[in-house]
Amino acid sequence: MRIRSWVFLFITLLLTLSHSQALASVPYYFTDLGDLGGTSSGARGINNAGQVVGQAQRSGGYYHAFAWDQGSGMTDLGDLGGKDSEAWAINGSGQVVGWAQDSIYSPRAFLWEQGSGMVDLGDFGGAGAQAFGLNDSGQVVGLSDYGTYFHAFLWRQGSGMSDLGDLGGTYSSAIGINEGGQVVGAAENGDHDWRAFLWQQGSGMVSLGTLGGASSGASDINDVGQVVGESSLGGDYYFHAFLWEEAGGMSDLGDLGGKNSEAWDINDRGQVVGWAQNADLEARAFLWENGVMTNLNNLSFVGDANDGWIFTEAYAVNDLGQIVGVAEREGQDYSHAFLLTPSPGLPAFVLVGAAPLVGGLVRTLRRK
Repeated sequence: MRIRSWVFLFITLLLTLSHSQALASVPYYFTDLGDLGGTSSGARGINNAGQVVGQAQRSGGYYHAFAWDQGSGMTDLGDLGGKDSEAWAINGSGQVVGWAQDSIYSPRAFLWEQGSGMVDLGDFGGAGAQAFGLNDSGQVVGLSDYGTYFHAFLWRQGSGMSDLGDLGGTYSSAIGINEGGQVVGAAENGDHDWRAFLWQQGSGMVSLGTLGGASSGASDINDVGQVVGESSLGGDYYFHAFLWEEAGGMSDLGDLGGKNSEAWDINDRGQVVGWAQNADLEARAFLWENGVMTNLNNLSFVGDANDGWIFTEAYAVNDLGQIVGVAEREGQDYSHAFLLTPSPGLPAFVLVGAAPLVGGLVRTLRRK
């Protein structure tokens, strides 16, 4: 009886401690991703392996697409004969998409792979195209020029670039795609107002509505079908980040005390990142989850490694909760790409690792 009492006391203490720890703020590790010889950089995408892509300044003053990982740091992905390029997304296989200037400085959509480098994905007959998203199947989305207007495209290996259409207007652009091939972005309707859209094979392009204003645009869709972006509010004086779900439609995610906000990415856990104005109308990166928007600058950090940095925009979050974006250096006239990684702690160990052990111990004692 005495042994059982001590065991149950230990279990109670352990679970109580794990609960209190889970409610506490998880500390983050901060990593400055650097640049390519210039002064500025910004991160746009991250996969579940922690590989990051974006754009960084070179010593000559122009900007190139980069890929970053923990082992090799920042790698220049090059261009297509021009000067500037930018990477927007990276999938689980390490494929990267974005845009790069050609020899006459027109933007071209590219797919980059280790070994083969940067490949031009073509266009609809106009001067340029840009790629913004891809999935693990290698499907790419973006916009392509027809000469006098541009349309959203879906590119597949073997079949090339397909036009996704519009909502009755002239222009459209695709930004995000999930593993099911569902595509989101923004398109003009018959009144020439921009609307967030969801496109899927068979049903085509459907408007997701607004938060009461005239315009909206979608930035990303996760594998559950949740969509994020931004929408103008009634009166169109300002706009807010939104979360759209099939069952409930579009919900306002709020702001950080200012007027405007925008959501850029959502992971499969429902965590959303973007930027929002604070009470001083300054742009600040945010993490939204479970109904709460948190200023990234208010998180706790391991070793205060973030001292001197202001997180202004968050562009992507992976399924491990790692966040990338842009941070300004206080007192300096430059900004750098950043990576925030939540530190592993007691809650994950106790609730995931120790729970089966504790449960088995309890069942054993009850049988005695």
